[in-house]
Amino acid sequence: MRNPKKLDSEATQAEAPRFLAESGAHIGARIRRVRETLGLEQKAFGSAIGMPVPTLKGLEGGKSIPGGKAILQLCSPGVNANWLLTGAGEMWLKDLVRPPPALNAALLSSTLAAVQADIARARLAPSPEKHAEVVALVYEHCLAAGELQPGVVERYIKLIS
Repeated sequence: MRNPKKLDSEATQAEAPRFLAESGAHIGARIRRVRETLGLEQKAFGSAIGMPVPTLKGLEGGKSIPGGKAILQLCSPGVNANWLLTGAGEMWLKDLVRPPPALNAALLSSTLAAVQADIARARLAPSPEKHAEVVALVYEHCLAAGELQPGVVERYIKLIS
């Protein structure tokens, strides 16, 4: 069972599937790439984004996946959240032709938690790609609606059941 205090930081691989992976390249490699592109060591990067070094090491090493707060921290230097989560698109927001809407960290965090809970409740084991697709669809729906509405997650979960 997940520690409720960790809901907004990160979930360990044992507790949550690596749904943020993309065809063999996982989010830890993209986090490392951001840090190295900035020319920073883990300590300096962690300090710059307000993340403890052990947390950053766990994320880069694939021992954990980021929650909403960590994603917000990792994107603070101008990283495209879509690229960070999926590997699709440009790494830097400044390189986008049309930047995506601002990341709503609270909404993303509640979306991730709701999807995780409903997948666990339904005893499903979707592929990382399907899991990521459901999270993205639910998040987009919630952005349009302005909130996570009752029954939304369950409707999208049916897509993978």
